[in-house]
Amino acid sequence: MTTTDIVKTPMQYLDKAMGSLRDLGLLPQKTEEAPIVGLLERITDLEPDKIAVINPNREPLSYGELAHRVICWAARLAESGVGAGTPVGLCAQGEFAVPVGFLVILAAGGVVVPLDPSLPDERLRVIADGVGCRLVLVGDKASPGLPPQLTRLDLTGTPDASPALALASD
Repeated sequence: MTTTDIVKTPMQYLDKAMGSLRDLGLLPQKTEEAPIVGLLERITDLEPDKIAVINPNREPLSYGELAHRVICWAARLAESGVGAGTPVGLCAQGEFAVPVGFLVILAAGGVVVPLDPSLPDERLRVIADGVGCRLVLVGDKASPGLPPQLTRLDLTGTPDASPALALASD
């Protein structure tokens, strides 16, 4: 994948981000465990104003802003009981919520459960139920047909806006 490739899937975001970290020398070339939060802090210490992500509307998000969002929202997930191995849904498309959501879930120790907003409602329910997912991070393009038993966290704002976990049925 070159720097001019358009990233279309969450895994492509993650692959591209990991490749960039290796290119910058912030991640070892061979696979070793490195906590997500530690990597973000290291990058932010070096170049907090450097652009980390550009969304489809061409709006930039710096490493400093990315780290702030990830750390704050990961703390929210931890407070809500997300820990090692907890399945957490991510229902977003083509926006900051995708890369931010992936990093938030990983930083909290959870397991990412991709929920494509374009899938039929019944398919989303089967996926979420099949892995025991009870919490989903959503963005602007989240499916309105997500199962009502899922607790949702809206990633479209900033952590300073105090996003609250709310039951979808409320």
